[in-house]
Amino acid sequence: RADYSLLSPLIKKINYKKQLSLILVAGGNHFSKKYGNTIKEIANDKIKINYSFKFTAKSTSQNEILNYIGRSLPHYNNFFEKTKPDLVVVLGDRYEAYSFSLSAFLSNIKICHIHGGEVTTGAYDDALRHGITKFSNIHFVCHNKYKKRVIQLGENPDTVFNVGSPAVE
Repeated sequence: RADYSLLSPLIKKINYKKQLSLILVAGGNHFSKKYGNTIKEIANDKIKINYSFKFTAKSTSQNEILNYIGRSLPHYNNFFEKTKPDLVVVLGDRYEAYSFSLSAFLSNIKICHIHGGEVTTGAYDDALRHGITKFSNIHFVCHNKYKKRVIQLGENPDTVFNVGSPAVE
């Protein structure tokens, strides 16, 4: 959903580096009018979407989220088998990012997680975010207290970097 605007500076930099190869994946909520149809932002930036998964959860009920995760894993597995990326970049704490990260982790693909260590009081997002942190190999956090929290979760301090928020860029 809103992650594209946060990731677009990084996506553009990767896209224009000849030494790197960008494979952009757009998930179902990018195609949703309810969530702003953010696929248009990507199109306006003239960034090629290599793979899109247009399935969504109809609501945020426990059953819908579980169904989404169950339906998404085979698609992500096929994606990883075909593309074999060296690294995936994931931002945040939502169930969509969680299922993508779980599939990458089980496929032995390195994960770079942006915005780990943060807290969303009263939401299950914390557990998903911390799960993504545990799957990940590289951690880009936006504050020293989040860096400390990621390290407290057992991550190697040499892999945790306080780089600030991509939203600031």
